[in-house]
Amino acid sequence: MQLFLHVGAAKTGTSTLQVAVVAHRTQLLADGILVPDPIFRSTNHNLLVCSVLEDAAWPRQFRGKALHAQAAKLWESIRTEVRNSDAHTAILSAEYISILPPDATRRLSDELRLIFDEITPVVYVREPAAYYLSAVQQGIRAKSRCTRPSQFNSPMRNIVTKVESVFGSALVRKFDRATLKAECIVRDFFASIGCDDALTRDWVVADTNQSLSAEGMCIMQRFRAANFPDKDNAKSPEGSLVMAALAAIPGQTKARLRPGIAEGIRSRNAEEIDWFRDRYAIDFMVTHCGMTALPPEFYSSDIEQIVEVTTDQVRMITDQVVGYLAAAGLRVRKAPRRSSGSNPPR
Repeated sequence: MQLFLHVGAAKTGTSTLQVAVVAHRTQLLADGILVPDPIFRSTNHNLLVCSVLEDAAWPRQFRGKALHAQAAKLWESIRTEVRNSDAHTAILSAEYISILPPDATRRLSDELRLIFDEITPVVYVREPAAYYLSAVQQGIRAKSRCTRPSQFNSPMRNIVTKVESVFGSALVRKFDRATLKAECIVRDFFASIGCDDALTRDWVVADTNQSLSAEGMCIMQRFRAANFPDKDNAKSPEGSLVMAALAAIPGQTKARLRPGIAEGIRSRNAEEIDWFRDRYAIDFMVTHCGMTALPPEFYSSDIEQIVEVTTDQVRMITDQVVGYLAAAGLRVRKAPRRSSGSNPPR
């Protein structure tokens, strides 16, 4: 049986693909494609990494939990399903594979090769500036600290290089909604592994991640700094209420990087951009023109300086969020606006 191993990377429509694939397991099996049950009400196979990593190295979602037995149960469930299936193809999806160190990735590969006859990793990669913005949008939900654009190194090349070194090759695709098949990660994935378009034509595909607006990013950073300054990488019930309030408020601004910041990120990661173009003919359709004359905001960790937004816009949405929370009986501390002078020297 051939395995298509979807390893992300993160922020490339991974959750949307996983939800759709698991929701259509029965239909896919009728077409000869086995999607092993993730079990434990999950929509992905990330739990597999627990068997090849030391506990201290587990992703934060797994830390502090007794997951050894669950990981072993998932592996055994996959072995049993493959052994009892007549399918010609299998799909596993676990974006946490993309963050595994090489030695752990090799251990995972060794285990998978005992089950499957052929393994083809599938990796989606994203243009560095677009990836940076999306990663900040996601990360700010659970921490107040934000990587400065001037310090950001895209992980995409390292992920692909590691996967290729372990598995021998990889199917590498560009994640850009404008160039995905039918502008859909799900349809693009199945087309890339050789499936007919009719397989997914009638599927209703929903984007599973709520993207924060420019105002929302600023508000979440201030909220985390004021209420949970020492609790990074840990979401909170209060934070979920703030997210719910933001989702209910209309008229917010789509998050975009301020002028010069995207160009600076691309210039910093120019070698990676050129590498994907030369090795995989993946053209991110961007230019990079050196690291000169970059704006001061390029060196900031204050989101209000990084994305295009005004202080008045942030204040207006903040007042509405506070009203929403008050109606829910919750009071949170407000953080003062941080000045650009709080950033360390370049």
